[in-house]
Amino acid sequence: MWALSCAALLLFIALWGTSRDDDVRLASARWPLHAAARRYNEAKVLFVIYLWHPRTCGVLAVYDKFLHPLLQQHEAQIDSSLADVNARFADNITRHFKK
Repeated sequence: MWALSCAALLLFIALWGTSRDDDVRLASARWPLHAAARRYNEAKVLFVIYLWHPRTCGVLAVYDKFLHPLLQQHEAQIDSSLADVNARFADNITRHFKK
């Protein structure tokens, strides 16, 4: 992840850190980034449609493949955290009404 961040920073410096004389080269170098950003937004919309549309059952597929195994793996930690929050909430409520 660190290497990817460094590569993105170097690309940013290379594309936006140039002089005014390089406008033509800079414009031709920027368009793939703009096209990739547009494709990213289109991919997000398509993914939401995939999740939402009843014919694809995308929500069930994502839940069954990714979310359910993750929740099962961390179930004990989630339950203990919820019990802790519940106890603190009850303690704060009783302290507030005792005043």
